[in-house]
Amino acid sequence: MQSGLIATRTYSVNDSKLIARAVYFLGQYEQDEDQFIEKSPAVFKEDTGLIFKDLIDEGYKMPDDAYVRQEQARFTAKLNDMIAKTIACHSDINYYIELAFRNDQHMQNQIGGNIISSLRSTIDPFIKKALTVSKVITTVKAQIIGAGCKESLITQFTTLTSGLSAAREAQEGYMTTRNLLTLQRIEHFNKIYDIMVQMHKAALKIWKEHPELSSRYDLPYPTSSEKEPDRVHAEIELLTATKPIGQSTPTTQVDVRSPEFYHP
Repeated sequence: MQSGLIATRTYSVNDSKLIARAVYFLGQYEQDEDQFIEKSPAVFKEDTGLIFKDLIDEGYKMPDDAYVRQEQARFTAKLNDMIAKTIACHSDINYYIELAFRNDQHMQNQIGGNIISSLRSTIDPFIKKALTVSKVITTVKAQIIGAGCKESLITQFTTLTSGLSAAREAQEGYMTTRNLLTLQRIEHFNKIYDIMVQMHKAALKIWKEHPELSSRYDLPYPTSSEKEPDRVHAEIELLTATKPIGQSTPTTQVDVRSPEFYHP
């Protein structure tokens, strides 16, 4: 899994609240466009409204974090299910291992007992040991089958252990995907918020004698009952009133590396 992916936020509310407010801003701006362009022609252009609308439309299409977490949980659940089935299958084979090698304690220690189940809480060592045990069982399967074990049970164990690596790679791959999706979403929503900040600043100047009108462009802030996104700080003071729409904005870094994998 990749590590160290860093996203940056310039807003302090959740994405759904930000985009809802952005839609309202857009509706107001479409009515007031001429006044914005007249007041700040270096910032607001004829296509500013269209750029803003396209960003909002694209933002609605981006998977939110709840969906991404759900997908991550699905990959983790599949891996955990395979781990449980591998342990159960080995437990069934272990009875015949003890019969086949009742006079060979060394072999029992290599492939029997709780040799893999004891590593259940440490995923990578578990997979490594399960693959090793599977290889050894394959080399001595004649003796195990001779003790009464069905060959299909050994085949099932081999299939399960082989699938563990693929399931682990899929889980790790999606962890990286989750990081990238989060990074892309935050960067995209930053662009939306940048324009909202420019509108807010300009509105304060355009309607400085009419706060009831400029308040239509008040920026969204979390209420007392809402939790701000982790380590997110709005830094609207870093924006300048003459920065053209589309330029990058200084931001606060937010580490979006995902939490540790879940294990049974």
